[in-house]
Amino acid sequence: MGREPCFYDNSLVGDVVVVRNSNDKTIAPDNGLNGWNMSWSQWKAGSAR
Repeated sequence: MGREPCFYDNSLVGDVVVVRNSNDKTIAPDNGLNGWNMSWSQWKAGSAR
């Protein structure tokens, strides 16, 4: 068994995770959980002022 139990026991929804060496695409920031995929200026541009 590797480090997986430690990761799952200590992570929470919303924690930032960087996945490297994957052919998958970055998840769209508007799917509800991925605001971390936006720059600060993109985040501010979409806010209700």
